[in-house]
Amino acid sequence: MSYQLTTEQRELRTEVQEFGNEHIEPVAQRFDRTGDYPHELLSRAADAGYVGLMIPEKYGGPGYDMVSSAIVTEETWRADTNLGWALGLTGFSTNVYVVSEYADEELRSEWLSGVASGDILDGIAVTEPDHGSDVASMETRAERDGNEWVINGEKKFIGNSTIGDRLLVFAKTDPDAGHEGISAFMVPTDADGYDVTPLEDRLGGHSAPLGHVVFDDLHVPEDNLVGEENEGFYYFMESLGYGRITVAAQAVGAAGAAIDATKEYVHDREQFGQSIGSFQAVRHTLADMQTTFNAARSLVYRAASAVENDEEDAAHLASQAKLFATERASDVIDNAIQLHGGNGYLEEYDVERYFRDSRATRIYEGASGIQRNIIADHMLDTE
Repeated sequence: MSYQLTTEQRELRTEVQEFGNEHIEPVAQRFDRTGDYPHELLSRAADAGYVGLMIPEKYGGPGYDMVSSAIVTEETWRADTNLGWALGLTGFSTNVYVVSEYADEELRSEWLSGVASGDILDGIAVTEPDHGSDVASMETRAERDGNEWVINGEKKFIGNSTIGDRLLVFAKTDPDAGHEGISAFMVPTDADGYDVTPLEDRLGGHSAPLGHVVFDDLHVPEDNLVGEENEGFYYFMESLGYGRITVAAQAVGAAGAAIDATKEYVHDREQFGQSIGSFQAVRHTLADMQTTFNAARSLVYRAASAVENDEEDAAHLASQAKLFATERASDVIDNAIQLHGGNGYLEEYDVERYFRDSRATRIYEGASGIQRNIIADHMLDTE
């Protein structure tokens, strides 16, 4: 089934493209090289309604549906992969879903309103040094102590953990119960017992702050429990469709950026007395890149619509979109570098940055192998 964008969604795309042209593209290379966080850009994006995309309007958010959220994500990444990644860490769809659906009203209002305005930087803490895809085996613990919870453990690759204000932390509250013993907590990053080491020496996403967090007898009030005790795993699993669509949209944006840069390059670059865009081999590669991009985008929008409408096959479509878009985006960007020749290997040309930044989309929110397992299970009815 195809998905047709509404007039409002097409207008939204144009608006985000204009925002990217004015505020993101001119500073893209500088931020990639410095690795600074774009605080001023975040404020501008929040004012424009491009932060916390699915936060309801009653909390000051834009209240976008999943398709519109995917469009904004795609176009911010198309403007720049590094800065698109940095902006998207705050109010990420997984966080927004869990908080919106399960936090009590006081916590929900404070958290979501602050994120939507750009005053609160949040993140989600699930992955651990020894446990990524195997969420049920996490070792971080939360134990009751009177009217508080005491958290001990480690989390790794946590977005905004080095500069943010709070994290949605998943921890074992019943260590013997496997996935049935996980709960979610709101953890302020200024609490005693919170220690974070920046993960700075990495391939891409230089302005997207990631950290290795250690919780050492960190105390939070009992009211910081999000939802019900021991229900956190189910909250997280419910949110994955939203997160996977978001990452798929990021990959589509990166592929689109690579295509834009390559079209301009092959038009201007001359060899043997003519533009290389006139060579059939180049033109055929471009045609394949564009076709792959359109196929990935269509699948992302179809899956986004399914998730939004809670269709029966929504989770499996989300996995297909995440798998196809992220894997094929790598192919598109690799071809972009190839058509740039040696220049594609230089920082002067943007395609090498798109390659570095987009590679992570095949890993987070469920690596490609996990998505293949989910899809195959659905096909063979072995879930």
